[in-house]
Amino acid sequence: ISTKQKLTIGWSGSYSTGPYLKIIEDAIQFSVSQFNVNLLVIGAKEKYIKCVDHELIPWSAETEVEDLKKIDIGLYPLPDEEWVNGKSGLKAIQFMALGIPVVASALGVNYRVIDHDVNGFLAKNKNEWINFIKILCHNHSKRETMGNNAREKVIKNFSFDANKKKYLKVFDY
Repeated sequence: ISTKQKLTIGWSGSYSTGPYLKIIEDAIQFSVSQFNVNLLVIGAKEKYIKCVDHELIPWSAETEVEDLKKIDIGLYPLPDEEWVNGKSGLKAIQFMALGIPVVASALGVNYRVIDHDVNGFLAKNKNEWINFIKILCHNHSKRETMGNNAREKVIKNFSFDANKKKYLKVFDY
């Protein structure tokens, strides 16, 4: 968890999920202007947040972990639509596995992946997105605690070791 002066809020996804950034565009714009943060976007094909200068880098399997480690606060916005009910929460889990606290849409599987105010935040509206980003920007200790809690949750619930018996049981008739 970084103690650097200017933190990085970040998002990782694909060309098809890049437009999800528009869901929190106002919160991102406000956060960048008021909380002295950089925005890093990994994997989108274009800059969806038009009024904010930010870094856009392509997704690469070879550099994915190192790229994610540049982020101090993960962002995981999702649209409120049926498609979201089938999502796995992978992006939140990836941030959390690296000890990065995440602010995510309060939707779908995120309620199972993220324990609100323990290992991340679940935001329901623009004001909550802004407030949760602000809390994490201004409180290094909270960021560090949430990041550690996030990593522990991933190890305990989503890691290979935590799930290998479940997978092996499928083959055990």
